[in-house]
Amino acid sequence: MKKSDWLFLIGVAALFIGLRLFVFFPAAVEGRSMAPTLATGQRGIVLKHKTPERFDIVTLESHDANEKIYIKRVIGMPGETLVYNNGVLTIDGVEFKEDYLDQELVVDDNGNSLTGTFTVEVPDDAYYVLGDNRGNSNDSRNIGAIKKSDIDGVFVWRFWPLNKMEIF
Repeated sequence: MKKSDWLFLIGVAALFIGLRLFVFFPAAVEGRSMAPTLATGQRGIVLKHKTPERFDIVTLESHDANEKIYIKRVIGMPGETLVYNNGVLTIDGVEFKEDYLDQELVVDDNGNSLTGTFTVEVPDDAYYVLGDNRGNSNDSRNIGAIKKSDIDGVFVWRFWPLNKMEIF
């Protein structure tokens, strides 16, 4: 190979490494907490510097003994008041539909909401996150609101498996 070919390859490798370190990273889904939206074994791309918006899917460090990455959905934005009552989400007095939820994963056999009934005020520097599978998710109901600095990035593209490829 010519010197110019080597320089080109090194430049491409440096570009890719730089993008991977500072712009995006791949994430693998483990567990059922985001079912049916995401399932174990699926993979996607997370943008590191995208500011989360309502209903975005984000990744964050779990801070538990397993040191896993959590993947959750942003429900509450900084400074908002959330009310869940009988499975109905109200944010600052406005009711929101959660069309991404599978009703079989958010209600028990008696028709009671697995999200629970609660009111929470999200701190000004934090987000409130929940898993889509409300009965099987360790989320802000247990670990509290998530500081923006603890969010690794926004899950923007599922690329695996190929037949489930989707941009979020």
